Amino acid sequence: GGGAIAATPAGDVEGLRARDDEIKNLTAANDAAQEWMAKAVEHHQMLSEQLSALQNDKTSLVKQIEELQQKNAETAAASAGNHDIKMLENQAAENLREGHQIQE
Repeated sequence: GGGAIAATPAGDVEGLRARDDEIKNLTAANDAAQEWMAKAVEHHQMLSEQLSALQNDKTSLVKQIEELQQKNAETAAASAGNHDIKMLENQAAENLREGHQIQE
């Protein structure tokens, strides 16, 4: 049984070395994971800022479109008004011509 007693300390040393290596590996993996997470959080923050900027741009562009549509509507109404005036002028001129023809 003497051999078994001599083998135990050597086995313990091997076990401790193996655990040491495992702890080093886990620590390195943990550090890498924390670094990855920090970069992921940073990336998420950057994407959130980009999204916010794009939403602001969209809001601004929608307002510009609405203003242009309003101006177009006003221009179209004014144009229609001008068209009506032209029609009335033409009608008046036609009435005058007919009036002159009747008087002759």
